[in-house]
Amino acid sequence: MDARWAMVLAKFPEARRADREGARKNLAWLGLGQLTRSTWMSPRDRLDAARKALGDRPALSLDLLHFSSLGAAEDLSIASRCWDLDDLQQD
Repeated sequence: MDARWAMVLAKFPEARRADREGARKNLAWLGLGQLTRSTWMSPRDRLDAARKALGDRPALSLDLLHFSSLGAAEDLSIASRCWDLDDLQQD
């Protein structure tokens, strides 16, 4: 990893649970890991794909960002909070 991350902040109103679940499935399919209920991360640039996958939902508050971590230890910390790394290692 090069310490550069893509972050998707996707927030739906509570009444739009079905939309939120659809977005969750789309983002997971794209390979993003869920850091919090509305925050998704990827060590690869998946922002254009996320925008296309989520763009037609009018109730969505969407922010797409890039950021750099401080290095490998932080990358591992982020990744371990977004994915079950032990499970992925077995695949």
